[in-house]
Amino acid sequence: MPYSALIGMAATALLSAGDPATCQRTDQTPVNVRPGGDDQLTLMLVRAVQEAFGNCDGFALTQDDASGYLVVTIKTNVGRRPLGNRIRTYFQAEYVTRRREHRRLAGSCWEDQLSVCAAQVVRHAPSINMA
Repeated sequence: MPYSALIGMAATALLSAGDPATCQRTDQTPVNVRPGGDDQLTLMLVRAVQEAFGNCDGFALTQDDASGYLVVTIKTNVGRRPLGNRIRTYFQAEYVTRRREHRRLAGSCWEDQLSVCAAQVVRHAPSINMA
């Protein structure tokens, strides 16, 4: 396997893990991840984000709106643009806390590496007081 491929795989693995400071908090913040669009790529990204939050000790996935201290919405349908032989995926995420604080994130990744986009969403989850 070429050296560059190994470096790429290692970088993807690190990005997919999320930010250790965010994932290793002692308290668990309930998080509800929602789609803002209904196309297949958006739903695939939402599933990847849910999995990333689920693998993060600092968050507990919930479907209950009442207990969702943090609501993360992947806004509208995810964008796509062919670049060479690959497809670049563009997304917008909105974070709303129980205190109605809003944050937004725009990000991108390759379509065949949605876990990288998901790691971006987890890494940028608000580190503010959710109470």
